[in-house]
Amino acid sequence: KRYVPELAPAQDPERNTIPLETLDSKAVFNYGEDLDKLKHAEDYYAKFSSEIRPGKSKTNRSSNEYIEKLKKFNIAPEQVAKVVPDRIFSIAMHPTEHKMLASAGGKWGALGLWDINDKDSAENGVYLFNPHSRPINWQSWDMFNDRNLITTSYDGTCRILDIEKLESRLLYGDEDFIDSSYCTQHQQIDANTFLITKGKTGCVGVVDLRKGHTSTVTDYRLFDRISPKCLSVHPVQTNIICAANNKGGTYIFDIRQDGKGKGAKSASLMEPIAELMGHARSVSTALFNSTGSRVATLSWDDKLRVFDTTTMKGSMRSIKDVRHNNNTGRWLT
Repeated sequence: KRYVPELAPAQDPERNTIPLETLDSKAVFNYGEDLDKLKHAEDYYAKFSSEIRPGKSKTNRSSNEYIEKLKKFNIAPEQVAKVVPDRIFSIAMHPTEHKMLASAGGKWGALGLWDINDKDSAENGVYLFNPHSRPINWQSWDMFNDRNLITTSYDGTCRILDIEKLESRLLYGDEDFIDSSYCTQHQQIDANTFLITKGKTGCVGVVDLRKGHTSTVTDYRLFDRISPKCLSVHPVQTNIICAANNKGGTYIFDIRQDGKGKGAKSASLMEPIAELMGHARSVSTALFNSTGSRVATLSWDDKLRVFDTTTMKGSMRSIKDVRHNNNTGRWLT
């Protein structure tokens, strides 16, 4: 997944805000007024949910095997579908083995789900939902409930689309916050706890589903009035996070240290335990691998860099740099 430039979206007077409440199937489904289409979607995803089989990890393949598979990739006309009305900002794949279900987040808050192998239905496997009013920057399937798709949007909210019930619940929606800032990404720590980037406040907030969605329970101030553009939680040491910004900075923090509070004004600025050096322009992605031993970063300086994070301390240089055109096409995300 890749982000767009670090700019708060322009206001569009023709776009209505989404109420800060749970949206039932009729409200969130794009064709909710068409009861036949709505019933078809409800039946489709009820059946899909009942058949979910968790995918098996295949991490024993070598790098060369993956490279050979990538060389065989191709796109045929029947493998292309219009999933959302406008530019795509984020994508995700459902972890089930029984189907290939892709989701795409659009520029104006549309969320499209596509059963890629469905060639026979009238919808060709595409169902459209409207949980947000601004770009959907990031999405992920709940690690503890694979019927929940979590989305984060520039409209300042994070939502959970329950595909079994076809309803959209709020994960985070603070009325005071959305009037002045925006969100770019979330990360899941456990079944109830999430980290949310809080735009130009420079903070990352902790949301606990048991405490409600109207505010963060704790804020960590990572940057001084610079948005934490992207975020990754260490898969083993969940107190360790990697965050990057649009100034080329990529840092690793230990959230057990000082820097927490309630909002940017009360939280002191955190000191990173390590800085990942090298990027000269906005960092689009910074992610830990599945063991936490590596971080991969992608930047507008047309470089993909890999860092050894078995030890995280001080200024760290990459162990591998790959030149890649990350600016191909004005609207490529």
